[in-house]
Amino acid sequence: MDKRTCSIDGCELDYVAKGYCRQHYNHWYSHGNPVSLTAEVAGCKVCGGPIPPKGKTGPRSHYCSAACRLISHRPRAKEHRDEKVAADREAGKYRCQFDACGVILAGRENRWCAAHLIVTTAARRMPDSLKLQCSEDSCERPVRARKLCSMHWGRVRDAEVKRNNPWNDRRRNNDHLRRARKAGNGKGSRSTIADIITRDGTNCSWCGEDVDLDLAYPDKLSKSVDHTIPISRGGPHTLENTSIMHLQCNMYKGANIPISS
Repeated sequence: MDKRTCSIDGCELDYVAKGYCRQHYNHWYSHGNPVSLTAEVAGCKVCGGPIPPKGKTGPRSHYCSAACRLISHRPRAKEHRDEKVAADREAGKYRCQFDACGVILAGRENRWCAAHLIVTTAARRMPDSLKLQCSEDSCERPVRARKLCSMHWGRVRDAEVKRNNPWNDRRRNNDHLRRARKAGNGKGSRSTIADIITRDGTNCSWCGEDVDLDLAYPDKLSKSVDHTIPISRGGPHTLENTSIMHLQCNMYKGANIPISS
């Protein structure tokens, strides 16, 4: 049996379907006419190479690959983008944002004109002494958050965290043990406020006044555990090296070692 060829005049390619070869059949399937677009899509518009059948780059593709399509579309996309930027600039869309300056900017990459860019940069580099001050009495530090300086804001933040996650004896004891082990001061032992009160009572070991156990951090008169030899100076976290103090007394003592009389 003789091998059938394409029914289009002048085409000697093998028959595939509908009486057409694969090339003419693809044109018929994509465009409804097997010959009208044969010359138009014969080669890639960029490189001139053969165009693959429908299904790889689309039914009406004029490019052999996605790379050639990108090369062809990139200049048109840049031209369209430049036209849009120019139209927005003429419409006054890109203006200096400094108060009521209104100077039209060259592009959308800047927020201020050249003159006010220097002003805003200088404002960002302004020394702390010229910025807003902490709202706490007799505090001249610059504002960090909530109209508070870094120190007072840290206290409020810590209080909020501890309010949501109560700082109980167990967590306090574990924290001291971790610090002591990290400093290489030995393994330590369990030493909670309850153990200290059982041994010494509720009097502050620094000022001698009674410690109100109902007060909670960050109250200055709330309870706290002090290390006679501070952990930072090699002291272990043991019952013998701990005592109860007011929070403000503990902060006043700091990392000092009391001199025994």
